[in-house]
Amino acid sequence: SCGPLTVTFTNVSASHITGQDRSTMNFIWDFGNGQTSADSVPTITFTNTGVVDSSYTVQLIALNSLGCADTLYDTITVHPNPVALLDTSVTLGCAPFLLDSNVVKAQVFPVANSVYQWELFSYPAMVSLQTFNGSKAINYPMNNPSDSVLLRLVVSGNFGCKVDTTEQIFSTIPNPEPGFFPDTNQGCHPLTVNITDTSSSGLSYQWFINGVLQSTTSPNPTFILTNTSRVVDSVYIIKMIATSGQTGCSDSTFQTVTVFALPDASFTATEVCSGDSTLFINTSTAVDSLVSFAWGVEGSLEQARNRRCRVKSRP
Repeated sequence: SCGPLTVTFTNVSASHITGQDRSTMNFIWDFGNGQTSADSVPTITFTNTGVVDSSYTVQLIALNSLGCADTLYDTITVHPNPVALLDTSVTLGCAPFLLDSNVVKAQVFPVANSVYQWELFSYPAMVSLQTFNGSKAINYPMNNPSDSVLLRLVVSGNFGCKVDTTEQIFSTIPNPEPGFFPDTNQGCHPLTVNITDTSSSGLSYQWFINGVLQSTTSPNPTFILTNTSRVVDSVYIIKMIATSGQTGCSDSTFQTVTVFALPDASFTATEVCSGDSTLFINTSTAVDSLVSFAWGVEGSLEQARNRRCRVKSRP
């Protein structure tokens, strides 16, 4: 059985002297655990504080009134109680924080333990979240920052002994709060974009433009965005990754900036003699709407709002 095991010994010794029963005899008991007794029917408690079987060799020496003696040996086995112990590498992490066997697992004691059951609760509300079975079965993602769960391990054994439990709280660290805004979200090539940081304090920065790491680590950098295409706008995703210097946790945010495609300025005209008039046909194109045109003739400029303009040459 399991410890502590209390045993009352039944003494069936005989004196083998006519007319003398067991009460006329003397007994010397040695229970193998540091305890001895001279009682005829002793009661002794045996313990097991380990994780394997504990065996005790019990010795009984019986003496009759003539001084004759006999010795008997027997063995008492005390099975270990289940032992719930966690092997934990870390209890605090950045979100997302995955609780799996790389973070926490049960210490395995093959003799003492046979069944490992995990119970996971929100903390401190103690709402049941999930259960798992097996010494390495835990697998639970803590996706939210500033979150806590209580993990309980319940262990039972092969011998009907009492179960053992242990608990551990795991928490996620509050993530930094990244934030920024550009002074413009769209414009023409080349577009200068000035960044204003609005993040929480104590952070270091990485900047990415369309997935490419930039050399600057400034909280308020300036970027020059280009687009030499005449057929498609360029869309830039500016991403900030902010890392806390105290916890090492990171979070990210991004903004989108569009650099418009260049217009393609062109026109046609018929050659004429001096003093005659000709028709200029505007064939300019753009991805976006064309809103104004500037015409120059012999150094002067005339603004035209339509796509056709008649200009007379000067004498």
